[in-house]
Amino acid sequence: MDEVNLEHVKDLVVKQRKTHSEVSLILQEAFPGKRGLSERSVRRFCCENDIHSQQRVSNHDLEQCARTVVAKCTNVGPAWGWKMVKGYMKSIGVTASEKCIGRALSVVSPIYQAKRNANTARQVNPVPYNAEYFGHKIHLDQNEKLAMYGLTEVCAVDGFSGKIVAFATMPVKNNVLIYEHIYR
Repeated sequence: MDEVNLEHVKDLVVKQRKTHSEVSLILQEAFPGKRGLSERSVRRFCCENDIHSQQRVSNHDLEQCARTVVAKCTNVGPAWGWKMVKGYMKSIGVTASEKCIGRALSVVSPIYQAKRNANTARQVNPVPYNAEYFGHKIHLDQNEKLAMYGLTEVCAVDGFSGKIVAFATMPVKNNVLIYEHIYR
């Protein structure tokens, strides 16, 4: 790859967005019979000369961008995270991975990062109701998905233990049968 022009390869990879295999084919057509123009050689040449299809953002620039986003989101509190920051960065044209953004955020604002990591209240499902003892609250559920085949199911689940306490099947929904079998 000594005869290959560096700017030509950079133009193919960066501006024309060609893959290493496409660049290899183009170079093999331009230099027929020349050895050392395989996809692997092109990849090695690009790595040695710092040619990448995506422009990499340095850690300093990424942290600076994260500082800007955090400064704009200070009134939100610790609710912002890498998803919000990534969306904002993408809207201004900066592309970075979630891992890099998370690392930059932990450097920029370690206190908010710790608060976000410790805040598990938003990440768990709320308890819909609280049953004090067995039989205190019963949850009734019915399934009519098989009604076209003549089957309707009604189930009663205890709110305290989560165990099924009654179950009834019937051809069509019938409140009399539900009261008879479920409410004993």
